[in-house]
Amino acid sequence: MSVITEVSSSTRQWTGAETVFSCGFQARDAADVVVTLTTGSGTVTLTRNLHYSSRLVPANARTAAPLEVLPLPAMPPDPGTLTFTRRTPALQRLVLNSGHFDPSVLEMELDAGALIDQELRGALAEIASEAVRVRKGQAAPLLNIAAFALGALLAMGPDGNFMAVRPDAPTGATYAANI
Repeated sequence: MSVITEVSSSTRQWTGAETVFSCGFQARDAADVVVTLTTGSGTVTLTRNLHYSSRLVPANARTAAPLEVLPLPAMPPDPGTLTFTRRTPALQRLVLNSGHFDPSVLEMELDAGALIDQELRGALAEIASEAVRVRKGQAAPLLNIAAFALGALLAMGPDGNFMAVRPDAPTGATYAANI
């Protein structure tokens, strides 16, 4: 099977009554899925073979195949939103000098490249959707110190130069230095 969709992540509602979820995307291995549950009390990453099991359909697929997730008894009972995200290992398992040419093995490796590309595109789109764009000549937005919990940020100053916004500024203040 070739890769027939660019989808690499999907969401489904969890009420506690569901017995199987179709993820809506393909994978090379049933273990290549990360499942998170978002409820009113937050988001948790679930553990495969504890909270859920996963399988390819058909199970003996030699190429990328549709993926299903099955809740197990230890699945949290709280209703919420399940997010299924494929994470394909960036590995190349094909040895071409093995003395024979098996088209299905080559197809599996080509599928892996397409799957990884989809995941990277999704991650890039997510980053781009959260980026702040400042054009040269515009004032850089003031950034509150609370935004620095994850590290230093860069902003373009009104003169068009990049400015490092430092997390060691006093609370409630911003500090910028030309770099």
